[in-house]
Amino acid sequence: MHLLWSTILFTTTTAARPCCGDECPTCAVPTRRNVRTRREVRALSTDEWRRVVDAMNVMKVTSDADGREQYGPAYRSYDSFVAEHYAAATDERGDQAHYGPQFHTWHAAFVLAFEEALLVVDEAIGALPYWDASAPGAEAVFDDAYFGSAPGLSEDLEVDDGPFRRWRVARNVALADYAPAWSPAANATAPVGNAAGFLRHSRSPVFARRVARYGGAYALEADAFWRCVDEPEAYDAWLRCADAGAWPPGCAASAAP
Repeated sequence: MHLLWSTILFTTTTAARPCCGDECPTCAVPTRRNVRTRREVRALSTDEWRRVVDAMNVMKVTSDADGREQYGPAYRSYDSFVAEHYAAATDERGDQAHYGPQFHTWHAAFVLAFEEALLVVDEAIGALPYWDASAPGAEAVFDDAYFGSAPGLSEDLEVDDGPFRRWRVARNVALADYAPAWSPAANATAPVGNAAGFLRHSRSPVFARRVARYGGAYALEADAFWRCVDEPEAYDAWLRCADAGAWPPGCAASAAP
């Protein structure tokens, strides 16, 4: 995110006292062992990308319990991350991961946990790759070599090509099956999880058996992020601006060529 910093000069004669007084909790910060370098996915070699694909396929088909027995406590299944993201977005207290200043810290921790799970499956991967949606030719990742077509090629828009084409939607499972503490609302009302598919509402009309992808405009215009940064007053307005190109009427971005 684009941050503008100001220099503030001040003097003080009294040392600041923490609000917890003399009973402040301690935090055991682990010693940094190394620094991971995350690279854009298209900068990986064919072999490096294959290792990522293979590890993610393991995460997709290996349960949390089986994976932790084989790989250790940092392992989590791919579907458990889907469930965690859904739980945060549907929390009865309000969205815990979006539409506010928590967006970046929540997703940073979320991505780090995914990276840790990926690396216990194959440490040689080194670091989780990323996709730069604003880079020239960004839409090229939606092909048979990377993530498959966007939208999906089947009648139900299921992803029929690419290395993840065999991914199936888990069925007859609920959010609470993954982590009961994530969302009391989901546990109490069971709004998700039915025979139609994992995390689908019981009245959902979607019955695709494999992962489906809708839409096709996944790549941002090169300057869309920066054109939108200073315009909206709320996160959802920024999201519409940067992700959908729906700039607020009358703002500078809407008038840009």
